[in-house]
Amino acid sequence: MLLAEEYAPDLTKIKDKVMISTPLGYLLRGDIDGFKQDFIDRNTQPITLTNEDLMNMSMDLVNPMAKVGGLVGSISHKFLKPSLVGKTKLTGPDSSAMTKYEKKLKNSRAFKRNEEMREAGKSEVEEIPIGKRKIITPESMLNKVLVPVAGDMTRTGTKIKNMEGIPLQEEIIMQGGPLYSLLHNTMGSKNSWASNYGAASGKQKNFDKAFDDFPNADDVYGVYTGMHPITGSHFAAPESKILVDTMEVLKPRVADIKEADKAIKELLASQGKKADFTSLRSDKIFDQMNKNGDLRRAIATVLRKPTFQDMGFANAGDMTRIIREPLLKNAKYGDSGLTIFKAEKGAGINPYAYHQSYDSGIQGEYIGGLLESVPADIMFPKTFAKFQGKGMKTKDGSFKPYAEDNIKGSLARAHHAELADQQWLDNLMKYLSTKRK
Repeated sequence: MLLAEEYAPDLTKIKDKVMISTPLGYLLRGDIDGFKQDFIDRNTQPITLTNEDLMNMSMDLVNPMAKVGGLVGSISHKFLKPSLVGKTKLTGPDSSAMTKYEKKLKNSRAFKRNEEMREAGKSEVEEIPIGKRKIITPESMLNKVLVPVAGDMTRTGTKIKNMEGIPLQEEIIMQGGPLYSLLHNTMGSKNSWASNYGAASGKQKNFDKAFDDFPNADDVYGVYTGMHPITGSHFAAPESKILVDTMEVLKPRVADIKEADKAIKELLASQGKKADFTSLRSDKIFDQMNKNGDLRRAIATVLRKPTFQDMGFANAGDMTRIIREPLLKNAKYGDSGLTIFKAEKGAGINPYAYHQSYDSGIQGEYIGGLLESVPADIMFPKTFAKFQGKGMKTKDGSFKPYAEDNIKGSLARAHHAELADQQWLDNLMKYLSTKRK
């Protein structure tokens, strides 16, 4: 089944009447001009929208791929749109939200330009064939040693040319995320994971130790383990590239850019990070971002903040949806198993990751992945058990147990490995049987 067919919306319940001159009808046909004109024609007096109207207009049906994660033609809120300002009768919190929204439109031309383009336009993405994902069974993982391999949740094999109606000056190529191993297997490359040299060599040492610690195991598997759904992708190149690239079209005020520059420099300084950075307006900004992941992370962190979103920098919600791997649309921090590869003991680090964000590749053999991701504590139960009853002392001398996110962070940073024994399999199968009921 083609991806477009798999995610095509079910329109069987929609009556014929909505396919004619109704707001939803125009949206279903992708007729944005007709949609706008329809509102103009109706507006001799303010429009009163029913709850059903609002629900219909929020449906992401301009393009079938919208169901993948708001990728095409979607507006995140059912009534906060430029075309509806002053034309809807709202009460309570909805009225307050509209008032705040209208104020934002008036305060920032860039924000207004952003919103108008988002409402009228749609994203343009080109899928690059990366091969078919191989599904493996939990039983096939029995007696394998599992090592968590942290990765962001971004897409692989996609070119982004337009983000929700906002054209990019240079297309963004998505190369990372959980399907990196699949792409490289299809290419004939042994790269199974990419990072900078320090992290890559550290993870290879993790694999080598796992081989030594479990000499009777069949194999050692690297198991993709998702980083934070939002902040986990700040280091990768696409976010900062999109945020800076779209400035050319959205045109935020010089004063607002200077404020962003200051915030970025202060964030880097507070973290003890050094970066060759002068301004987002510098003609060297893309070269500076390419060379420094800390700068990329700082730019993404700052420009995603509400203050700068209101100034009209590229919409963070749209960006998250369009760069997110659709198979991880609803994934949570630490979700594991979408991709699994067999590690090699003593494997050398490939100095060519063929990745815009990282310089080194860990070599292995692509195995496949589970049908669906599972929580980290289900994939690595013994590792989680090791943290029970442990924690850290606070400044006042009291004891604070490790939170779940602390453990998930350790999966990414420290060396862990555990054997997938019968107990592990029984626990996983119990979870899957309960989840699928």
